Parts: sequence; structure tokens; C-alpha cells
Amino acid sequence: MLPDKAKEYPVSEATNVLDKDWDVLVILDACRFDTFQKVVKDCKSTDFIISPASSSGEWIHNTFDGAVCKDIIYVTGTPWVTEHAIVDQPGQQNLGYNPFYKILIGHQYDILDYSETSNPVFMTDAAELIKKKYPDKRLIIHNMQPHFPYMGKHKIRPKDWEPLRKEMFRLDKTIRGEEFRFGDYKPENSLWNVMKEGIVSREEVLKAYEDNLRYVLEQLPRWRKLGKKVFITADHGSCFLDYGIDGHPSGMRVEELVKVPWYEVKQ
Repeated sequence: MLPDKAKEYPVSEATNVLDKDWDVLVILDACRFDTFQKVVKDCKSTDFIISPASSSGEWIHNTFDGAVCKDIIYVTGTPWVTEHAIVDQPGQQNLGYNPFYKILIGHQYDILDYSETSNPVFMTDAAELIKKKYPDKRLIIHNMQPHFPYMGKHKIRPKDWEPLRKEMFRLDKTIRGEEFRFGDYKPENSLWNVMKEGIVSREEVLKAYEDNLRYVLEQLPRWRKLGKKVFITADHGSCFLDYGIDGHPSGMRVEELVKVPWYEVKQ
């Protein structure tokens, strides 16, 4: 059942993670606090912060624009942070400088069916190597999970729904007595659109989202060893057609998008 009334948090209540005390900060992309608390059983109701953004680009802009972070190495699994650019969401431009000591692309593609997203195992491998080489630097590890595509136990990826969607397109043409031509079929890469079409249910998506979170959290024992003060948070949350919202557009302050974990990994 979709929520009928949104709770909103103004930007004035937001926390910048640079103002917090940590050695290692694990970013889980698009991780809602309610889902994190459901999956991580010892997460308390107070283990959250309010994000300054509702999308990754906006979060990077609002968190790092104007900052100098030469004590931080950023291991990135998101296309919003690359070796050459820190993307600024309002104009989708480089911030104009690299605020970090170093940026490392921490994932690899086309390994273990990760052609569409980053691999958390390789992300952690990269983080461990960096920590050994630069033990005095702080570390940010920006994983893409639990963000779509869902690569956990219950997978949902565009290639999973395309055969069914194409067949439905063919049947619809046939029922209407129209000629079916494969060239008329347009693939749909948007999870939100196929949810609206009824190809994938909201219940299926939420289950896959939770499993994707569990999948990335398998790295938690390894994260624990990277520092004395290890925290898990998120850049933003996600809506699953809540209030009619597709995913996590910028500039929105509803609870599902800006209430995110602030969870200390116990040593």
C-alpha cells in the first residue's frame, strides 16, 4: 500500500557528513532508513541523519562544493564521481576542482554479471588496498547498492523484464489486429515505467531492493577492519512510486528520500 501523506524535512535539518567524526564512511546509494533498519537488526531508531539532497549529484554538490578534503580518499562506484570530474547536479558540470587527496575507481564491469552496475566485492578490495597504502588518510567508499539494478538474491534488471514486455507488446498488437514489427518495439530501461505498466510489481521491487541491501552488507565484516570509526550512511533514499514519485529526483524533501542511516559499525 502506498503512503498517502508525505512527511518532509527542510534543508535546515540536514547534516553534512563532513561535519561528523569518522575514519571510514561507507555510502550506500539510495538507501532508505526504514529499509536499513529492517535489514540491520541492531540499528536503533535514532541511527539516522537527514540528507542535504534527494539525488546523488545533488548530494555531491551540497556536500563537497567549496570543501577541501585532502585528508580523504574517495573510492567511487558511482558515475557521479570519476577520476576526472565531480559532477555538479544543477548544471551537470565539474565542480571545477577535485576536493579529495585522491579519487579511485573502485569497481570493475562485466564480472559476475555486473555489466550494469558496480561490484561491491571489488569496491571493498580497492578500499583495502588504498588503506594499506595510505593508512593515515580517511576513506569514503561509495557503493551503488542498494540502488537499482538489483543484483541480490532476487534480481531485477532490464534484461529480466524485456522478454515479457516484448511479448505483451506483440500480443497487444495482435489483439488489436495490427501488424507486429519488431522495429516498432522500444525497450524500457526505467524501472518506474515498467512498474506503472504492471510488468514488475511494487512488492517484487521492494523485495529485490532489500535483498540488494543485504548483498552489499555482506562486505560489512571487511569494512569493520578498515578503521576505528566506521560509519554507514547514504547519499539519499528512494521512492517506489510513493506519492507518485519515480525513484529519487533532485530537490525533494520527503522522508523516504532524505532520512538515511547513520550507523556505527561495531568493532
